[in-house]
Amino acid sequence: MPVRDAVRRLVAERALAINPANKRLLVPSLTADRLEQLSLARLWVEPELAARAAARADTGLVRQLQAIDADLDEALRLGDVDRYMAANHAFHFALYERADAEILLAMAGGLWLQIGPFMRVVFGRVGADVLVADRHAEAIEAVKAGDADGARRAIAADLSEGMDKMRLAVEAAA
Repeated sequence: MPVRDAVRRLVAERALAINPANKRLLVPSLTADRLEQLSLARLWVEPELAARAAARADTGLVRQLQAIDADLDEALRLGDVDRYMAANHAFHFALYERADAEILLAMAGGLWLQIGPFMRVVFGRVGADVLVADRHAEAIEAVKAGDADGARRAIAADLSEGMDKMRLAVEAAA
């Protein structure tokens, strides 16, 4: 029963789909239109979470983000895409959880469920070399300063650059 419930949740979150012809589970295709919608939704939700988190930040959060970012940088240095993906997720959600905005956090989680598998495939295919530019250091500095607008801008830029890389990969595959 727990597996059935998990599958239902993933279908409801649109991370999985059920083929009506044979009832098999599948990951929805990442089309240019779907990617555009996911990108737009992430840009509406995630920068706001970052801004709210910056207003509630303390030195513990700053240290946590710095440690995660150091691990992310090490993953990049080693070309370890799996480690990069885990650290990137940990960075974003450590920040977002501090926002104290459960509705927005749930929305961000659902968006990551939908985009995560495609990020893994795309970045696994192109390698960690294209991942070196992120805006995490800028976000950390904004959080450290309690600068909500700076955190919003840094995360928006981080998302835009990452989604642009995914868009180019989707277009190249088409």
